[in-house]
Amino acid sequence: MFYRVFAGVRFAEVDGPLLYVYAKDESIAAEIEEDFALVIADLATEILKQAIEVAVVLPKVFQ
Repeated sequence: MFYRVFAGVRFAEVDGPLLYVYAKDESIAAEIEEDFALVIADLATEILKQAIEVAVVLPKVFQ
């Protein structure tokens, strides 16, 4: 499941407490945001050494 969901994901930019993530389509974006957004935010906080409160996951069409 993990490979299917995260294939083609791009971690794009940080804007204050927001991390923008682009997924390959709307369905995958919704699944990642629902199931993994908080985990992504926690990991990004540790990696970037700055507070990331929310991972905003969008389909690539909004990129």
